[in-house]
Amino acid sequence: MTGGARRDKVLVELIVLLMLFMILYVFSSDLVWLMESAGNISSGIKPVKAFFMFFAYIFWLFSDIKADIIMYMIGGGTIILNGRR
Repeated sequence: MTGGARRDKVLVELIVLLMLFMILYVFSSDLVWLMESAGNISSGIKPVKAFFMFFAYIFWLFSDIKADIIMYMIGGGTIILNGRR
């Protein structure tokens, strides 16, 4: 791959990552509610409840714009470093 094509691929991946983070930011409150309600339904099986509570916490992180920016910077930095290889 040439340098220009590699740079274009990295930019497209960064834009796709940004769109994913913005979609998760918009729908995070609904996803948290969904995971918490799924965890409450499966209250008899503790590993399943812990699984849903873990995902509720992850989606709750997406509702904070500061955490979104930090996670995007980490993910974007990983994409950029991978693009240099």
